[in-house]
Amino acid sequence: MLNIQTLIDDRTCFEGVRAERWPEGVRCVECGSAAVSKQGRV
Repeated sequence: MLNIQTLIDDRTCFEGVRAERWPEGVRCVECGSAAVSKQGRV
């Protein structure tokens, strides 16, 4: 569970939410691949 007091800035908040959502790393929702990109960037 995330502690709201630790989510002070956008970067920390993003990293915390990402760690909760994908504890084993980001994966493609369709194929499960770890080789995902954001807007064309890895």
